[in-house]
Amino acid sequence: TFRAPGRTELGGNHTDHQHGRVLAAGIDLYITAEAEKTDDNTVKIASLGYPELAEIVRRSAGILNVDIEPSGALEIASRSRGTPRIANRMLKRARDFAEVVGDGVITEETAQMALARMEIDHLGLDAIDRRLLTTMIRSYNGGPVGLDTIAAAIGEESVTIEDVYEPYLMQIGFLSRTPRGRCATPKAYAHLGLASPGPQSAAQMTFLEDS
Repeated sequence: TFRAPGRTELGGNHTDHQHGRVLAAGIDLYITAEAEKTDDNTVKIASLGYPELAEIVRRSAGILNVDIEPSGALEIASRSRGTPRIANRMLKRARDFAEVVGDGVITEETAQMALARMEIDHLGLDAIDRRLLTTMIRSYNGGPVGLDTIAAAIGEESVTIEDVYEPYLMQIGFLSRTPRGRCATPKAYAHLGLASPGPQSAAQMTFLEDS
């Protein structure tokens, strides 16, 4: 929730400027969206659902003169982390793939194949997301581990991890922030097909999250 005047469109672009200030929307790669002003002059930001995103994908496909089936649009939407910008980027890659290996029509199967080539799984996690979580689990027993340590281990900038990757991983319950550092959750272990932390580690994680 942000206290700031102004409005944005679904793509995150500012459409209403007041006295040089605008709504603080689109503050990171994975926050977009529906902005709703409340009675106390605050604005709630929420990511979009699959049907709304699928409609955006179909609309973008029309602008690009790309044939896309509803199931293909939904497949792209379901992996776009609730963000139109990511959905549109995936759409363009799926278009290129469909033109090379198919008849140019983006079907559900074509979208799945294109996204697999991009190493994006069914939850929208990419190779860096998985490397981040896997490193935390295998090298640091799931955490807690500091942000700078994670960044050095996977070769990414700390600010990139914090602004680009962490928000979505926290949103889907794969990562938690604690006073002592970041922790991978049991959901992350299960998604990666790795053995869950032992009772002591799990208890420690719960203690840290409640601290």
